[in-house]
Amino acid sequence: MRKKHKPQKQPGLRALSQALELPPEVALGSLCLKLQGRELLTAQNHRGIILYQPERILFRCKDGAVAVSGRELSLAELSEEELCISGKIKGIALRGDQDD
Repeated sequence: MRKKHKPQKQPGLRALSQALELPPEVALGSLCLKLQGRELLTAQNHRGIILYQPERILFRCKDGAVAVSGRELSLAELSEEELCISGKIKGIALRGDQDD
């Protein structure tokens, strides 16, 4: 029986991003979260709002969703690439695809 030869994989996006010295969130569209204190969360590469309440905001990302809990939460900024949540942030939970 002959062995099947697997074609060599070309370098993927991750290898390309490393070669070009680009952050993975830029090249791969991965989520990038930045928390400033406990009052401002910036998320790059989000994929839309799922739930918007003063105590909880849930938004989609490439690998699932992000739940932000707290008090007096609001969207300080919203664009196709970035969203900013302000308020008294108590918790941030990452959820995989199966949890949505």
